[in-house]
Amino acid sequence: MSYDEGGLSKVLRPLTYTSRKFYIFILVLVIATIWFLYAWYVQLKYGLGVTGMRDYVIYGLYIANFVFLIGVSHAGIAISAGVRLLKVTVLKPIVRMAELLTAVSLIIAFMNVLFDLGRPERILNMFAYGRWLSVLVWDMTSITTYLVATIIYLYVTMREDIALCAKYLLKRSWLYRIASLRYRYDTLSRKAHEKAAWWLALAILPIMVSVHTVVSWV
Repeated sequence: MSYDEGGLSKVLRPLTYTSRKFYIFILVLVIATIWFLYAWYVQLKYGLGVTGMRDYVIYGLYIANFVFLIGVSHAGIAISAGVRLLKVTVLKPIVRMAELLTAVSLIIAFMNVLFDLGRPERILNMFAYGRWLSVLVWDMTSITTYLVATIIYLYVTMREDIALCAKYLLKRSWLYRIASLRYRYDTLSRKAHEKAAWWLALAILPIMVSVHTVVSWV
C-alpha cells in the first residue's frame, strides 16, 4: 500500500499521538484482562463444571465462540483473497481490515479450544499422541496451518507499510527496520511482494475450505 505525502501525517498520527481516551480505554482492557485471568484461574482450580458444562451439556460457550470466530475468519480471508485475486481495486481499502480480522479471529478461536480442554498443557499430547482418526486432531492441524498461512500472508502485505514507518517514525525506526527485514523501496521488491501475496491468497482459499469442513464435523 502506498501513501501520498499529503495524507501521510494523518495516516501515521495514531502511532505518534495518544489522547486521554486512549489511556482510559487501555485501563478498561487491563481491568477486563485481570477479570478474565481470575475467571480462568477459577476454572483451572475447580474444573469446567464452573462454566455450566455437564455430561448433558458437552458444548458450552467456548465451542460456540470457536465456531463463530472461525466463521468470522473465513469472511475476512474470503474478502481479502477475493479482492486480491480478482484485482477489485475499489475495495482495496478494506483488505487490510479483513486480513487483520482473520488473524485475530483465528488466534482467539485457538485460545477458546485451549480453554475448552480444561488442561491447556495437554494440547501437546494431541500432537505427540493424537490419533489421526480423531476429529479434534484434524481440527487443530487445519487451524494451525490456517493460522500460520494467514500470519505469513498478513506480514507479506504489511511489510511495505512497516518499512514506511521506519522511514518517517524516527524514534522507533530501528524497531520498524527489524520488523520489515530491511525492505527496499523499488519496483522489483513491490512486484515480488504483490506476486507473493497473490499466490498466498490463492493457497489460503483451499485451506479455508478444509477448516470449514473439519469444523462442521465438530
